[in-house]
Amino acid sequence: MKDMEVGNSEILENGGLKLSRKTKNGIIIGLCLGVGFGSLYGLHLDKMQDANAADSKPSFSFEVPGDVNIRDQVFIDENEVIVPYEQEDPINVSLEQINSLNIIINDSNCREDFINSVCEELDRDGIKFTFTRDNENINVDNSVVITLDQEYMAGPATVVFAPLENGRIGNSDALALAAQKAFYEKGFLIDGILCGQMGFRENEDGTISERIPTSTESTIGKDKNTSFVTISFGTQNTHAGLTASSIEAMLTRYYSYINAGYGNEDLIYCVEDGQDYEDIGNVLGSNADTLDHFNDTSDESLLLPGETIINPVVAQRREFNKHVPTNLYVDKTIWSK
Repeated sequence: MKDMEVGNSEILENGGLKLSRKTKNGIIIGLCLGVGFGSLYGLHLDKMQDANAADSKPSFSFEVPGDVNIRDQVFIDENEVIVPYEQEDPINVSLEQINSLNIIINDSNCREDFINSVCEELDRDGIKFTFTRDNENINVDNSVVITLDQEYMAGPATVVFAPLENGRIGNSDALALAAQKAFYEKGFLIDGILCGQMGFRENEDGTISERIPTSTESTIGKDKNTSFVTISFGTQNTHAGLTASSIEAMLTRYYSYINAGYGNEDLIYCVEDGQDYEDIGNVLGSNADTLDHFNDTSDESLLLPGETIINPVVAQRREFNKHVPTNLYVDKTIWSK
């Protein structure tokens, strides 16, 4: 029997394809079916010719054989190495443990509907907190002060403010790092961690600094064992549910850290006038090269007063790893929001 060739010159020219039929029974069946449907086909031939004229390219699909390597199927370079993501064990903290932190939610010029909705979400999830505005009654020992601000930033960005003064009592550095990871995890556009806000103040030696403490930091005494953070949202960040969920994840990371026995580490450092990486390395127990590489700074000579330097030891603390999930549990029931 002679092979039946595909009567489409475009396909033949591009791929040299040939369609063969090796079984005579298949031809007989095909001819019988053709006779049965021939008359119907003739009635619609004109319309089909018009349609074919409009779209002359053939439509066909193919299936990759099972013995073809998956790397070849998706056209990945043979030199590329794909490492499967290994799921980390979650950070598990109970709601009761979170509620032992003496949490204070401080409103700093947030939209009324936004801050009210955030508080409602936290309350609905069982978070116990004291609410205040404009830094009233936040100078409280052994507490965690979370200031939400919508005045400092504009647009979609979000910034976490750590303390400007180094060496304060409390675990505010850990709280700021936990906030950065938690809000990033929930999809907020985090611009990073800053030590204090932009501004001008005269120092005791007569010099002028271009950063000033946040109003929350200025209100809390340096002798207080209080952890505090200010989270500044742009006016476009008004998703109360995600904000409340991020706060809960932040507190979960923070509680796990302070109970892991690390001590009161200096995790975030604010550069002072005239300091370089060697000076800061002496303070943080690191060295210039490690600090430079970890903070991804192209030129260490460009360190400016008020710049934020993160201690490389942070990479060893799983509480600040965005790939580590957090879970808040109640009565042995694990839930993640």
